[in-house]
Amino acid sequence: MKKAIFTISIILLTTIMAAAQQSSEGFLKGNIFTSGQFAFNSESTGDYKTTSFDFSPSVGYFISNNVSIGVQLGVMSIQSKYKSTKLSEEQGFSGGISARYYMTPTNKFSIFGSAALGFGSTNNKTDSLKTTSVSFGFAPGISYFLSNHFAIETTIGNLGFSSTKPDTKGADATTTIDFGLNLTRATFGLVYKF
Repeated sequence: MKKAIFTISIILLTTIMAAAQQSSEGFLKGNIFTSGQFAFNSESTGDYKTTSFDFSPSVGYFISNNVSIGVQLGVMSIQSKYKSTKLSEEQGFSGGISARYYMTPTNKFSIFGSAALGFGSTNNKTDSLKTTSVSFGFAPGISYFLSNHFAIETTIGNLGFSSTKPDTKGADATTTIDFGLNLTRATFGLVYKF
C-alpha cells in the first residue's frame, strides 16, 4: 500500500511540474495575445470644452518562438465646444500591421524590436476637410510577465516616417521623419496572452 501511494505521489508530482513548465510565463510559437489603447480626455477652461476619445485594440500571433505578427484597428473622436455651440468635430479611423522580434520570448523578461505599417483617415466635420495618412515606424521595447497570462510592456522612442495629405485638390502632403530614444517618449501597455 505504501509503495502504491508513493508511486502515485511521484506520478502526480511529475505531472504537476510538467504542466507548470508548459503554462509558463513568456511566449511560444502559436501563442495569441491581445493589447490595445484606450484614452478619454475632457478639458474645460471657462465656457470652452474639448473632449477626445481614442480606442485601438490589437491582436498578435507568434509564427515562431521569436517572431510575432499582428493587426490593429482604431477609432478616434475630438470635439470642441464654446458654451453649447460646437466649434469643431473630428472623427477618424486607423489600421495597421506589425511584426516583432523577441530576444528571449520564453522568459519572464524580454527585449523586443517592433516594426509597424499604418494607415489612417480623419474627417473634420466642421470644415469638411478629410485627410489620409500612411506611416512606418520602428521602436525598441521591453516585456515583463506578471503572471502566466498578463504582461506589461513599454516601448521607448521611435524611428518613423509619416505622410499626411488633405483631400483637397492641389494640397501638399506633410512628410515627417521622427527619431527619438528617450524616456519622455515611452509608451506603456498591458498584454493578455491566451
